[in-house]
Amino acid sequence: RRRVNEDQILSCCHILIGHESAISSVALSSELDITVSGSVGGRICLHTLRTGEFIRSFNPSSIPDVPVTKIVLEEHGRMVIQMGDYQLYTYTVNGTCLCSIDAKEQIHDMKITGEIVVTGGENGHVYIRDLATLKVLSGMNLSKHGALVSLFVVCTLY
Repeated sequence: RRRVNEDQILSCCHILIGHESAISSVALSSELDITVSGSVGGRICLHTLRTGEFIRSFNPSSIPDVPVTKIVLEEHGRMVIQMGDYQLYTYTVNGTCLCSIDAKEQIHDMKITGEIVVTGGENGHVYIRDLATLKVLSGMNLSKHGALVSLFVVCTLY
């Protein structure tokens, strides 16, 4: 049994197996007890959050070695994944692909709220997309301000 150093702030609690290349994106859900990680080799791996147990892995892209660049996970087990070739995918945690589209830009941040996903990226556009189809429902051009690097979403019900 290892001793925990009292001066150490962080300690490793699990070693997650399954990737053969560097991890490029991670999403966590304590409610679902799941960790989703994506690698530069294009693999998605799912582990339990509390025990680190391997659940499954899959490759969203049929093209080998396209890196995973962004993952966002929602409370019901759906995730949106962007790959290095700008493809966006909606998957379930069971590994089922619900849809895919070409986002036509590198997305820097994504937020899921309800049945929509809000994306912002290198072209300076904010898009509100349907989570089930990834179809653009509305958009805003903020490109005169440069690339979007972070989003904060507030929803108001009327």
